[in-house]
Amino acid sequence: FEAARRDQAVASVTRWAGGDRADVYLSSRRAMVMPVALELRWADGKTERRALPIEMWNLGPRFVYRVATPKTLAGVTVDPDRDYPDVDRANNAWPR
Repeated sequence: FEAARRDQAVASVTRWAGGDRADVYLSSRRAMVMPVALELRWADGKTERRALPIEMWNLGPRFVYRVATPKTLAGVTVDPDRDYPDVDRANNAWPR
């Protein structure tokens, strides 16, 4: 038996040149995978929540979440309510 640990992270965020899309690079850095609760914070101060299914990790430990929007992202947080155990919360937000 083994006790799996969880560490989901926002690796980085990039904005496409046309200004109509942002890519949020997520990673699962430990053996345990869980769904992702994602909070997007916009430059105008508004926030939005997205729920990503656990099946996204079937593709591997890295995932790119594409956000189609003309708005500018000011911040991204994984598990903003701290519902899941995470061994390193320092990498749960962008910018750090």
